[in-house]
Amino acid sequence: MSETSATLLKRLRNLDHNTAWQTAWRQFVELYTPLLHKWLRHLRVKENADLSDLAQEVFLVVARKLPEFTHNGRLGAFRAWLRVIAVRSLHEFARQRGGRVVPFDQEMLCQLEDPRSDLSCCWDDEHDRYIVQRLLERIEPDFEPLTWQAFQRVAMMSDKPADVARDLGMARANVHHAVSRVKRRLREEFGGLIDEPLIF
Repeated sequence: MSETSATLLKRLRNLDHNTAWQTAWRQFVELYTPLLHKWLRHLRVKENADLSDLAQEVFLVVARKLPEFTHNGRLGAFRAWLRVIAVRSLHEFARQRGGRVVPFDQEMLCQLEDPRSDLSCCWDDEHDRYIVQRLLERIEPDFEPLTWQAFQRVAMMSDKPADVARDLGMARANVHHAVSRVKRRLREEFGGLIDEPLIF
């Protein structure tokens, strides 16, 4: 399977841990490390060493469990799965400490465990905003500026294609084609990490 023939998630579920898997894993860790660190700070982790150690704990479990992940078709399936993995990893970390002080707020962790809590809703919102922004930043250099402007205005700002075509001096069909190309790229590379209604 070539690197470009499957989404990032599908490549990560490859049990062979070949070169494509290693590349995909590096991309995933680069993508999610800042978000995990932010969330560990929400749980009142202060020391950088603790942030790195706890994020590593979560990533180890993610790497082990990802082959079992299957998207159930519901909105937010991956982010919900990741939240559960993070919560369980931190509970296990606390259990292994055997009653010694842990570097995070366990009461807040219990709130994050509840999918209906305000903290979990915040996790969902921040995950989606952050991941969409990072993925768009990642692919933007691969498109012509006019294509990107057309995509942003139609898909992100909900401008009418006719208005965008007029403003950018493009045929309306070319605006639709530009939007379609960017959406297809996101779907092909990152489908499953984000839900289509966010940007499609």
